[in-house]
Amino acid sequence: MVNINTKEYWDSRFALGDWETKGGFNQTKLFAIEQARYIKPYVSPGCRILDFGCGAGDSSEIFVSEFPDCNFYGEDLSQAAIQLAEERFGHLGKFSTKLKDEMEFDIIFTSNVLEHVPDYKSICDELLLKCRYLFVFVPFNERPLS
Repeated sequence: MVNINTKEYWDSRFALGDWETKGGFNQTKLFAIEQARYIKPYVSPGCRILDFGCGAGDSSEIFVSEFPDCNFYGEDLSQAAIQLAEERFGHLGKFSTKLKDEMEFDIIFTSNVLEHVPDYKSICDELLLKCRYLFVFVPFNERPLS
């Protein structure tokens, strides 16, 4: 059985195009549309928004469109994902594998990420030190693939 909770797994998914062929880009955009509604009351002009676990950056289009007066950033552990994000959406924001270590943000959100992190509590503690508001979105009632 493949361990989906590793950097190698996610590098492979993004580098080989599997994320795209399985509908990951569209799924991320659909999630971002819904998530922006919850984040909107906390957004102010000029704020810095970080998508922690941004994958290929597909939420950036939604958030930049929804909050054009903000600065958008994306961080992911997969260098392959960051490369895709930079190629596709580099004009919309900054993407890196280590932004949370370099900057502070007004808002950090993480979508469908922390369920893949064994020590998610320490990651949340780290993120809380780097932002005013932290939004955590995780699957509800997720079913295993058959």
